[in-house]
Amino acid sequence: MTVYFSSGKIVPSKEAKGYLGFRLFALERYIDLGWRNMDYKIEKAVVYDGPEDTYGPCGCGMDMAILPVLLPKIWFEDEFPAGADDHEFCRGLDCRRIMGMSCNNIFEHEMGGVTYLANFSCCRDCAQKAVDSGYAVRSDKGYPVVLR
Repeated sequence: MTVYFSSGKIVPSKEAKGYLGFRLFALERYIDLGWRNMDYKIEKAVVYDGPEDTYGPCGCGMDMAILPVLLPKIWFEDEFPAGADDHEFCRGLDCRRIMGMSCNNIFEHEMGGVTYLANFSCCRDCAQKAVDSGYAVRSDKGYPVVLR
């Protein structure tokens, strides 16, 4: 029997039977499977062009957030993409999220088998930067009526 490492190195099984060999094999398999599992989970945010309204300050601090955005739930379960985190994408205080005594009015919405979180917003410049950077897409359709 032959053991194949993700680095492409081929090791006969009797060399991999030692404790260190087994631990290295297990570690490489864990790392390899972890990256494969994350590949299908990476989703993009959806930026809508309407309804335009003043939702609060944008995360960039330069303008008011006027465009509604749906963020993938996986961004909050694992981590934001690096570009979105650097740009402070949708990090502003959206008034729809903090109405009344509740500070977490966030609704889940499923589209195409992906769960998104609603009640996030951004300004036009941040939306364009997000689309250009590749972690968001613009929607041709209107904002879902059930989330208004």
